[in-house]
Amino acid sequence: MRRLKLLNVLLIVGLSLSISVFISFVFPHQVFGQFRTNIPNNATLLGQRKVEVSSGFVVAPPNQSLRPAERLRRDTYGDVGLAPLKTTAQLARLLYPSVPQSARQKLVEGAWFFTAPETVREGAGSLTNQTRCAGCHLNNLESVPGLGLLTGTSNVSRAGRSTPTNFSYTSGDTNKGGRPAGVRLDPVDPDGYANLNIVNKADPTLDAINNTGQTAAFTIFGDFSPSAEAVDPTKSYDPLDGTKNPITGNAQNFGGFVQHTRPPIAELKAFDSSIDCKPEAIPSIAQDRNLGRIDPTTGLSSSGFRRGVGERAGPPYIGRGLMEAIPNQDITNAPDPSDTIGGKSSLKTGIFQCNGDCVTGKVNVIPPNAPPDQPNALISGVGRFGLRANGAEILQFIIGGLQGELGITTLANNNDIKVADPKIAPYNKNCKNIITDPEFPLSTPFSERNFLRLTAPPEFGPNLLAVLNSKNPSQPRSDYSRAASVQRGAQLFGIDLTAFANRMIPGRMPRGGDGRNPNAINQSDRMVSCVSCHTPVQRTGRSPAAGDPSLGSDAASVVNILSYRWAPIFSDLILHKGPIIDAERFAPTPRDPILVSRSTVVNSN
Repeated sequence: MRRLKLLNVLLIVGLSLSISVFISFVFPHQVFGQFRTNIPNNATLLGQRKVEVSSGFVVAPPNQSLRPAERLRRDTYGDVGLAPLKTTAQLARLLYPSVPQSARQKLVEGAWFFTAPETVREGAGSLTNQTRCAGCHLNNLESVPGLGLLTGTSNVSRAGRSTPTNFSYTSGDTNKGGRPAGVRLDPVDPDGYANLNIVNKADPTLDAINNTGQTAAFTIFGDFSPSAEAVDPTKSYDPLDGTKNPITGNAQNFGGFVQHTRPPIAELKAFDSSIDCKPEAIPSIAQDRNLGRIDPTTGLSSSGFRRGVGERAGPPYIGRGLMEAIPNQDITNAPDPSDTIGGKSSLKTGIFQCNGDCVTGKVNVIPPNAPPDQPNALISGVGRFGLRANGAEILQFIIGGLQGELGITTLANNNDIKVADPKIAPYNKNCKNIITDPEFPLSTPFSERNFLRLTAPPEFGPNLLAVLNSKNPSQPRSDYSRAASVQRGAQLFGIDLTAFANRMIPGRMPRGGDGRNPNAINQSDRMVSCVSCHTPVQRTGRSPAAGDPSLGSDAASVVNILSYRWAPIFSDLILHKGPIIDAERFAPTPRDPILVSRSTVVNSN
């Protein structure tokens, strides 16, 4: 009987392999990838991380001629459906056209992880906000059908729309816990099926006056000292996670700095009925020993700290591999501290009391988070990714999202989310993590990084293409066509359309160069001068993806896709001062929505 069972197993395995080989041979673009492969293994990828961190991903200026970055056809861009990504055919609507088939198969592990829900049994944490990475990228669910808008759920979707968050509801208290801002934002079920009936139903939490409101992704909280920021930024923020505050000496673990409000309670209790994880609370001002009494004039406590609460939402991840390959020198040369650049504008008036374009800028330099030989070390140096360029590498946001939003650990961050100290916040005293760490192999975040690296920008719209493909893109069009409207908009932006066309359209660049601004910035008239911050074109050097063993045998082809390109980034990747909005920046306490009533005056002059 045992021999018969063994024979049955072997027949099933053999049949499965035969079917897979047959499908890959007859339908090469329908190949299913593998998940949690551990290929390359953890030891190999830990070694790779040491090399990456020690090198700092410093990109040198290009030493060869540049080519236009590839773009992906626009009409099917991102149209991957609502189910998790698991075939190379789906990836064809996201990746650069020339990504080799063997590399696409290796990317399915990361693409699947980004879009598929994770259960507690599979490693999801006890304190979470989402069940999958795509949970922060759901604006496609709000698309109006029939207008050519993105409908598929993937990394090229951004976070959905949100209302104000009513912190008087969501903060809760440290005895009972907090509340989520929106009961369920992601309609995906554990089996990967997207139940759109959930989205279409009226959600009472959308009422931000009498209920929580709805947050697009997640809330962060902590204590901030403006005076310490001016002296030593590493001492200006207390994440309220138990880390000792170097100024006040307090070590308070309120479960910060991310508020986790959607723990998988039913799944946890199926493992252990004694587990009781509640949505996290945000401590009151009075409970926080860094704060206590707030000075109504300065908005600060006696220690110089104030509460900081903010909302975060996921952006679309497009062209990140090109951004990663921009030379460090091009970013560090971008600031204009004396404001001597960019003064030529026909729209400039005496209102602007500046030498140049009133734009200076500053590079955000990221300090080390750990010794470089540690598994959790991240690349430091020139920031280029995330809000306020707060990350020097793509992997930082993958690892942070796995742990901070999904509660999933890897050897690159093997620390579970901290449960609030029951002595000061007893609401989660019966909450604990139950899956042995690390829960995922490093091959998963490495594959996801390559998936994000190789997600292409879409082709330009037909009207812009009409301008760029014309004999003289800069020649003013006198008609009222859409192409003419696009041309005028680009000129107001400050773009040299001829230079832009030469760098975006294959074969347009003259053999000896065009002598125009390499960033396609109009040097004779910047007009509104959006280009002062939003640099239209950046060049790339040799991609830092070079040497990554997770790319496999076709690594050279992949690196070639990202290296020595003209890339339409529309950013200088540095920080700029903007107008200060008191309600957003300096409110000493969380901002609760208020209802403003307006009356209509009838028959009034």
